[in-house]
Amino acid sequence: MNWLENGDVMSAIGEFLAEDIGRGDITTRATVAPDTRGTGRFWRKSFS
Repeated sequence: MNWLENGDVMSAIGEFLAEDIGRGDITTRATVAPDTRGTGRFWRKSFS
């Protein structure tokens, strides 16, 4: 099993997002209007 299959990626993404919960991301609060919404996708290259 590699690091993509065992959940480490999802765990890391959760950690990245968690650091902005609470007071929020100060840079985003300073530069993006509060009512702005967005979507995203995660893409990865195939590993053989």
